[in-house]
Amino acid sequence: MPEAVDRVDVGRFAQVVTCDPHRSDGARSSRIEELEASAVFLEEPLEPSPEGVFQVPQEGGKAAIGLRWADRRLVREVVLPRPLPGEGDPRLELWVGESWWQGEWVTVEATPEHGAEGLSWKLATMPVGAEMGTWKVRLIFDAGATSIAVPRPEAYTATSWRDVHLVAELDQGACESPATFQVYNGLVVDGPDQLVPGQSHPMVVRAAENSDHKGDRTALWIRLEGGGVSVAIEDLLRNGAVRLTDLGLTVRLPGEPARGTDGRRTILDRVRDMPEQTLEAAFASVHNPVQNKGPVLLSMPAGNRKIIADGDASLRMKL
Repeated sequence: MPEAVDRVDVGRFAQVVTCDPHRSDGARSSRIEELEASAVFLEEPLEPSPEGVFQVPQEGGKAAIGLRWADRRLVREVVLPRPLPGEGDPRLELWVGESWWQGEWVTVEATPEHGAEGLSWKLATMPVGAEMGTWKVRLIFDAGATSIAVPRPEAYTATSWRDVHLVAELDQGACESPATFQVYNGLVVDGPDQLVPGQSHPMVVRAAENSDHKGDRTALWIRLEGGGVSVAIEDLLRNGAVRLTDLGLTVRLPGEPARGTDGRRTILDRVRDMPEQTLEAAFASVHNPVQNKGPVLLSMPAGNRKIIADGDASLRMKL
């Protein structure tokens, strides 16, 4: 059984950004209006110095640094490590909205705690409207100088974590050079730096517990010569092994058969053998005979331009 372990800083899997500290909303145009240019790029990426510090520009006496994720996160704590920049505590805000562009910044009503590691904001619950998670968080500082130096913020979620023992294998000849890999939403606690064809590679991965919220789902990203592939640790724990025959890759739990020798069939093979996977079966299920007698209205999904197709193969539309 996997063992319970310390939490993981999911801020490592976010992009560090800066933004207008005086703007609290996203896109202001309606669904039938052109999106204003200022709403296309609400944030700008920041690059760290060799020491891992970010120079955050100020605007109107304020400076903002934030974390932006590709998935929603159920944030429970945000930490700003020492050394703390400037004087006074920054303000923590969470983004409440449907996407990076639709929504608004909401101030977190939590008093920051000063500890040995830095400044910490703890959230008992997510704000109204962000019950399913937030896309981004930001800290706003009072800044009198041109820019301020800020360490990378950390973020922790409600997810529980486990150390999972697994084995990754590449078939002999699967690629000419060793494959590289990394863990998304997790950590490699113990394991190799790369995957060598023809060898077994035991490793220990700190992974998110399976839950209904998939924002923190852990995946093993493997980079091969012909491209990349992702293996979800959740799928591995459910099935015992994940086999990608075309790539010659097997990721399995210790004790499971090596390289897919248990005879299990691929999802594609199973689907192709299903009786409904024929044109005749699909036509019989979805075709209504009444469609044989009149024109058919065609359009793109949610498209406003409609095309009428008549039985004589002619098309009608308004330009």
